[in-house]
Amino acid sequence: MNSYKVPRANIHELPRQRNMSKRREAIRKKQKNRLFILGAVAVFIVFAVFAIIFISSHTEPIANNNNFMHRRQENLPGFNIIDANEPAGNGQRIVIDPGHGGNDPGAVHGGVSEKDLNLSMAFRLRDYLEQLGYAVILTLESDVTLSLQERATTAKNAEADAFVSIHHNALDNDAVTEGIETWYNDTANELNAVFAGYVQDEIADITQAKDRGLRNSDRVILLRELPAALPSCLIEVGFLSSNKERERLICPDYQDKIARGIVNGIEKFFSGKNRLPEQQSEIISPPADSRGQRSENEKMIALTFDDGPGRHTQELLDLLAEHNSAATFFVLGDRITGSHRQILRNAVEQGSEVAGHTWSHRLLTALTYEEAKREIQSANDAIFEITGIYPKFLRAPFGLFNNDVRDISKELGLSLINWNIDPEDWRNRDVDIIYEHIIAAAGNGGIILLHDIYESTLEAMRRVIPALIGAGYRLVTVSELLGDAVPGNIYYNGLIF
Repeated sequence: MNSYKVPRANIHELPRQRNMSKRREAIRKKQKNRLFILGAVAVFIVFAVFAIIFISSHTEPIANNNNFMHRRQENLPGFNIIDANEPAGNGQRIVIDPGHGGNDPGAVHGGVSEKDLNLSMAFRLRDYLEQLGYAVILTLESDVTLSLQERATTAKNAEADAFVSIHHNALDNDAVTEGIETWYNDTANELNAVFAGYVQDEIADITQAKDRGLRNSDRVILLRELPAALPSCLIEVGFLSSNKERERLICPDYQDKIARGIVNGIEKFFSGKNRLPEQQSEIISPPADSRGQRSENEKMIALTFDDGPGRHTQELLDLLAEHNSAATFFVLGDRITGSHRQILRNAVEQGSEVAGHTWSHRLLTALTYEEAKREIQSANDAIFEITGIYPKFLRAPFGLFNNDVRDISKELGLSLINWNIDPEDWRNRDVDIIYEHIIAAAGNGGIILLHDIYESTLEAMRRVIPALIGAGYRLVTVSELLGDAVPGNIYYNGLIF
């Protein structure tokens, strides 16, 4: 019987076959893994492409669409809209200086270092400004020591369009003092006062903190080191020495409000209001018949308030009502929101007068005819919608006008109202200075320029109003003072004997 014998060679081949099968299986697994990885990469690429398309479709309109400002308002709540058709941030270079740093902690109270808060706030401010189209340069981006001269050099090298230095205040042995104040140096550049004023006003308005006003000094070394033509300010956003205010200052939401206030101030400055007229020849002298005539036996004077309505307007109305008096409020269209709408109704109901101060306080002499007309008319339309009364008067921002502004005023049936008494309450946030200036300059037929957005002005009026009444004046609206004012004419006062 023949028995089958497996050849020796085949006996050795079986393990090899098994090994080959294992290797082929390993290769198939590797191929599967590679296919899985390639598939995942392909899915990621497709997702990334769709993400880029989605982001592009939502960001391009912000730069190019006519709804630019509307989208800005949706994305960045809390910002004041300057002009519905014109973005303010057009690549202007803003240098932000977080005060102190490194070996210099600044003020330290309650375990909180000023340098840390300054840097945190600077980052917030940078993010907001960049979203609005500004080019932003920080003097420092980490906790390092930097001299004042080095900070100023950063601004010089950047050829900056504006400079903002952020600081926190403190007082030894004083846990009560609070508030925001902004420093500037007007010996170098008269625009510094304008720039600082807008920033201070907007921060105070959005935070509702105590408004300590502006501080003008040529002894602030940092501001003195900056280029003379560079609009600049140094902001003390609050007192770390105050336990109550320190709690607010370390709160992210409050820091965010401060940052948004600074942005609003910068936006207003760059919306056209920073440009002063280059030739005085554009300013027209009032015609001989531009003054109304009133009885010599009755002393009248008109209080006029610009730039509101604001948080002090209602208190001012209550004060006027208490003394059976009236005033004229030249309001900004972009401030007529929320509770301010009812304040305008209250003003009219109690006998005061509401007139236009343009939509967003842009310098009218720097605009085209159509732009200026839109600034004026949009504010007046908003006033009419709320009060049911179309304004008869216009106060041009800064009191500046040219032939175009006069023609527009005449076309819209408006008389231009300037003033002959100006206590500069926007600069002098001092109750005594405001009071003394008005009382010394008061005269029959006078038109007094004031601003109802400052607490110091409100407090000064608590003394001014009874003092004028005690001197025999009746406090009236511009309409009553002038009588039949002529559209297109410019009035500085109501009566000159």
